[in-house]
Formats: sequence, structure tokens, C-alpha cells
Amino acid sequence: MYFLAKVCLLLFIFISSTAIGFLLANHYSKRVSELEDFLLSLELFETKITYTYDDLIDTFSYIANQLKTKIYRIYFIVAEKLREAPNQSVGELFKEVVDEEKIFLELQDSDIENIKGLAISLGQIDVESQIKNIRLIAKTIENTLKDAYEEKKKSFKLYRNMGTLVGLVLMILLI
Repeated sequence: MYFLAKVCLLLFIFISSTAIGFLLANHYSKRVSELEDFLLSLELFETKITYTYDDLIDTFSYIANQLKTKIYRIYFIVAEKLREAPNQSVGELFKEVVDEEKIFLELQDSDIENIKGLAISLGQIDVESQIKNIRLIAKTIENTLKDAYEEKKKSFKLYRNMGTLVGLVLMILLI
């Protein structure tokens, strides 16, 4: 009975530390996915304001429906708040929602600041200036995405293997 309890405890420790390693490694994958999704949202936004005359509420709702990660929440909430108070400053509202939603995202503070850069031109200046701002933000996100890929490539395996290794070491120490 004592042996069985010890084996179960050791197995639990190994599985737990491996799971923690995978969770930490998963952070890097999610960051890359969210940056890719935000880049897609910028492309969709540029297309919508270039070729359609939809208002920002419809544009944000459309973008929110096209995204796969939690980035959609930003566009969805901004669209909903604009429906409730259409006279509110879109740029300020966008920044406010990004600040509220950043706890649900796997992005770094610098990524959040880049996303907030989109708010500068929202609903305030002409379409051409908005497109220039969108392209500038897209370039910045593309550079950040390259760095995120490198970081994921390096850290994903490290954390995944580290969790397994720590679990094995703890098992050996407790035997």
C-alpha cells in the first residue's frame, strides 16, 4: 500500500511539472498567434475602409467575426460600446478597451503599445491617413512577429523540456 501511494505521488509530481512546462511553452505559441491575428485584423481594416463605406461599428463587428484568437474581443467590445454611445471618441475607446483586455492576452507590454498605436487615427482623420497609420502599425507588428517567432523557436522547446526534466529530477530525489 505504501509503495502504491509513493508511485502515485511520484507520477503526480512528474505529470504536474510536465504540464507546467507545457503551459509555459504554450505562452509563446499564443503570443505568435495573437500577433498574427492582429496583423490579419489590420489587413481586414485597411480593406474595409478602402473599398467599402461601412461605418466603424460594422467594420469592427466584421473584423471580430473573422479573428480566431482573443484579439477579437477588442474589436467586438469597441463595436458594442460604439453602438451604446456613438458620439464617443473611437480612438480613446479603443485604447481603453485594449487596456481592459490586455490581461486576457498573451502579449507583452510593447505589443500592447503597438496595438494602441492604431487608435491614433481611428475616426479622426481622412481615409488616406488612416491607411498610412494602419500600414505603419502593420510594419511594426510584422517586426515584432519576427522576434516572437524567434523567441518561440528558442523558448518553446526549452520550457517544454525543462518541465519534463524537473519532473524526472524530483522523482529521482524522492525515490
